[in-house]
Order: sequence, then structure tokens, then C-alpha cells
Amino acid sequence: NKIGIATVATTGASSHDSLDFAPLAGKRVYLWPDFDEAGKKHMEAVRSLLNGLGCTTHLIEIDALELPPKGDAFDWLKTHHVGIFNKPSVEVLKAAKDAVLGLPLVAEILTNIDIQKEAKPETGSIESQKESIDEIISRLSKLRPIEYEIAKKAELEKLKELGVTGKGLDQEVRLKQKERDEAKTMPFKVFEPWPNPVNGAEILDAVSKTIHRYVFCNRDTATVATLWIAHTYLMDCIRFSPLAIITAPEKGCGKSTLLGVMASMVNKPMPTSALSSAVLYRMVDKHHPTLLIDEVDTFIAEDEAMRGIINSGHRRDLAIVYKCSGDNHDVTPFSSWSAKLLCGISAKNLHETLVSRSVLLELRKKLPSETIASNRNNEAEYEAISRKLLRWTGDIAKDMSKAVPTFPDGLGDRAKDNWEVLLNIASLAGGQWPELARSAAQSLNAHPENKGIKTELLEDIKSVFETRKIDRISTHDLITDLCIDDEAPWATSDKGRNINARQLNGLLKGYGIASKTIRFGGYETAKGFEKSQFEDAWSRYLGDARANPPENAVTSVTPSQANSYKALNVTDSNSLAVTENSLSVTNTPCDGTKNLAVTVKPLQYMACDGIDPKSGVSSAHTSNLTKDELDASWDRLINEPDVRTAL
Repeated sequence: NKIGIATVATTGASSHDSLDFAPLAGKRVYLWPDFDEAGKKHMEAVRSLLNGLGCTTHLIEIDALELPPKGDAFDWLKTHHVGIFNKPSVEVLKAAKDAVLGLPLVAEILTNIDIQKEAKPETGSIESQKESIDEIISRLSKLRPIEYEIAKKAELEKLKELGVTGKGLDQEVRLKQKERDEAKTMPFKVFEPWPNPVNGAEILDAVSKTIHRYVFCNRDTATVATLWIAHTYLMDCIRFSPLAIITAPEKGCGKSTLLGVMASMVNKPMPTSALSSAVLYRMVDKHHPTLLIDEVDTFIAEDEAMRGIINSGHRRDLAIVYKCSGDNHDVTPFSSWSAKLLCGISAKNLHETLVSRSVLLELRKKLPSETIASNRNNEAEYEAISRKLLRWTGDIAKDMSKAVPTFPDGLGDRAKDNWEVLLNIASLAGGQWPELARSAAQSLNAHPENKGIKTELLEDIKSVFETRKIDRISTHDLITDLCIDDEAPWATSDKGRNINARQLNGLLKGYGIASKTIRFGGYETAKGFEKSQFEDAWSRYLGDARANPPENAVTSVTPSQANSYKALNVTDSNSLAVTENSLSVTNTPCDGTKNLAVTVKPLQYMACDGIDPKSGVSSAHTSNLTKDELDASWDRLINEPDVRTAL
């Protein structure tokens, strides 16, 4: 106090729980611990309490002051500025004050995470008056009865111009005290909003940096996780709440760590591992918490109640489940509206309906050379972030309910539902966040795990038709081509074996596509599909405006006749001839017996199309071949066993 710095002693190292720090609420506080372990732990506890009161705290780096064991602030001043104790001059006091304020500080929690700078509303504004009342009521509600009576008169003088009466102040204080008492019985921590206005871009930056500090992940994952955390504070004013699924290819990638980091910053976090179904339904209906579901791969499979909560909670107006309750088994509606954070090995293990309602947070295992901080002893950091998120989202709630996002290209209807709230949050935050959100939406929407198994099937069938340049294919040949790619799921769809015809038809049934008997040329028929059956589905579900065949595709004159066990047929004819241009075969037998003819049919491995009845050659196969290529095809053709026999 002597050198011009307001100073408060915290007495003993275990006294912090009994001290009332309320008068320091919202102020900037420098903490100077004693130089021993007990002193450091004591000041960390004090710091946590002050952060909870909205203070901006700075911890002096005591290890850098070269103090003796158990040395304190008095020892340092006596060593470096002894002049202040003997009738000091103004210059001596100022030098000492500047020296104290210039002491090295421990890496500051609030500074490192770039929490927004303190900003006060304009004096005299309605908003400033509202904040003053809220701050006064919050502070008074923490006082003991006798302390409240002493402070009440002074506060009423401040609020006199606003028409606040003693009775009204008493009611507000009691209401605040009741809220605080109820918060103690909540299954999650309840924080008060940050007292000052918060900059949206800066608090989102703080959340993102915190995620990167403790979890090894890419920028898109951190971006989506940050926006999703913010959305948990806006559940009262949004239409859709996407699931967040933390996924990784194997164990040890940091899934549980990310779950823990996000759980420390979301609104009203509630783990589900120890809840019965009856408790779960009632807790969600009453509190609308953020559900934290670890090991979701097995948890959902074993818990019907959890499946019901998750499946019905994506859209707010439809988030209702009905259960029988009471002795009379009355049908009772329960709200299932809550944010849900799922953690599992792979989104592929979850039902397609869940994945389509989600945003994916994909992790990869870090290299030994890649380091992250330990997620421990940082409760004050998380509390400050939560309070600032609570304040900022409260300030933008009205704008949020009216916001209309601008979606990036390539998002389907369900993806737009998922990204609506995240893009709106980014837009209202400003800064770099609108662009980060749009980039992440496009990147994650193209992720393979975001595609359903049916969509993947449509894409692969389209690839088969385009590669073969055909307009029809047998079911047998389609399955064969689908299973060529070992990385696609079709080779192991049937309990480790190739997908079968029944499963294929089952997956396509929803698109109105079914196999049918098709003539492939001559008199041979087989079950299969025509390209035209898929064009509508390709256009609608793959976003392919190019439903028509490519310009260089050739439609056969005579439909192909597929033959899975022979490439060619030998048939009776009156003559057999060869002409170079058409590659048809004509000849007269030398033994006077019945003439033989070769009807050229598509070779399975050559992916030929229809056969021209005049030339006997696949029109698709020959459409763009040079003479050398035609000669090579002819050489392969006449070396087929059936052809050699006929010739």
C-alpha cells in the first residue's frame, strides 16, 4: 500500500476457503506467493477462486526472484528497495512500484488463451445499468446476512435513480441465492456468465487453442470441435443439434483425451456410463444436458434407451420419446433434446442414420516427435472459458434464432441441417471463423465415413458402368467388378465373403432399383441391370448432373450376350469367311462337310459391349482403336480355343 499498490494479505497457506474475495470481483489481481511449495499451492487455490469471480489474475514468477527459502514479498522489497522503509522520496516509491509491476509473471492462463480484453459498455447505457444491477445482486447474494445488511444501504444509493427499492433488492438477492443453492444439487457445474462483454472471434480462438494444446489433431477437427462446443450453450434457440462423433482408426489416438477436453468446456456436461435408462430420460427431459458417451460402439448396441435418446434428438421439434411410467404404465412424453458427444473407434461401426446426423472429429496417432501438454490442473482455465462462452452466447441468442447461413457448395439436405448452427455461430463470431467453418464443412462432408453404405454402392456401380462403357450388365458380372477393389466393403459384405445378389438388391431397393431378366444378345438371358435404372438415383444422391452417357460412350447395335463360362459360340452356318475391314470370318470347308461359322461374342476379360451383326465385333471396343490395336485384338481372338477349333 505504501508504494501505491492496493495490497491484501491472505494470511495462512490454508486460509483461502475461509476468506471472502467478493470485493475483488471483476478486478485485475497480481498474486505473489511465498517461496515454498505450500505458498505456491495456496496461491494457485486463491487464483482459482478469483477467476471464478471474474478477476483477471497474474501470478508472479517467484522462482525467478532469487529469494531465500520461504521468502516473501517483504523479503524481496527489503533486499532490492530497502529505501522505502526509511522516509522514502516520491522517486524512490515510484521506482519500487514500477519494479513490482515489472516483475516476471508465470505464463498467464487468460493471456495465453487470448481471452478477450476487458471491455466496458458505454456509461449510462441501458446495457451498463443492467450489468451493474446483475453484478451488485450477484455480489450481495454471496454475503452473510449481517454483511448484506451493511452493504445494502450503500448499494441502494447507487440504484436509487433506477427506482430500486429495498424490498425489490431483497427479493432479487434471495432469488439469486436460491439459484445458487439449486446449482449445488445439479449433476454438473453451473457457472455465472462472464461479467463483461466478450468478443466472439477471440473466445472461439481461445477454445481452439486449448484443444490444440492438449490434443493432437488437424485444423478442421479443432474448428468443428470449437463450434460444436459453442453450440451446446445455444440449445434454447436453435433448430438442429448435430451429433459430434470422435473417431480414430485405432486405440491410442487421443479420443478419450479430446472427450475430456471438450467435456470441460461444453455446457452442462453429463457422462452417461453410470445412468440407468429411467434416470437418463428424466435428466434429459429436465436439464437438457450435453451427454458424453464413451465407447459408443458397444454402448449403443447394448442400451436400447440410449438408442432412443440419440435417434430422436437431432431436430428440436421432433425430439420427443414416449415411455410407460408409473404404476398404471401411463404413456408419458419425454424430451430428448440435448447435445450429444459420442466417442468410438470408427463411425463405420455406427448405424448410417446416426452418422448422417453427425459431424466427425477424426483423430490420428501422434508421432513420438510430436508433443502436447498434459490435460491436468487447469480447472481455472476451463472455468474462465465456460463463463465467457456463456456470456457471449447469451448476448447473441436473439441474433442466432434469426440467422440464415450461407452454405458452401456440395452439402446435401442432411449435411445442411448439421452445419446450420455451426455456420451461424461462425458468422456471428466474425474474424477468420466464417472461412474456417466453410472450409471444414466442405472437407468433412467429402470424408468417406460421411457417406452411407448405399451412397458408396451407387458410386461404385457408376464407376463400373463408366469403366466398361456399357449400357447393361449381369448381376454376376456386376458383383465380380464390385469385389475387385479390396478396399471397398463389397468383397467382405457377406460374413467375409463377396456380397451376394440378394444383398445387392436389398441395398438398391430403396432407390426403386431391382434386377430384371435382360437379353444380352442372341437367345441368352440373365438377371442384371440396365444403366438407365441408375441414372435418376445418380442424379439425386450423388449430385451428378451428368446422368446421360459421356460423349465418347457407344451404345451397341445388338445388345451384348454375356457368357460367364465361354467367350465365344460356334454355330452352324452355310459359310465361313474372313474380311479384313469387318473382322468377320468367312471360309469354305475343305472337307466337303457342313460349313461352320463363328459368331463373335464379347470376351469377359475385354469388357466388350454389343456385337454388330454385320461386322461381328463389339462396336464399343472398336470405336476408337487403331489398325495395330485391331490387329492385336484379332490375334487374341483367333487364339481362343473355340475359334481355333472352328477355323
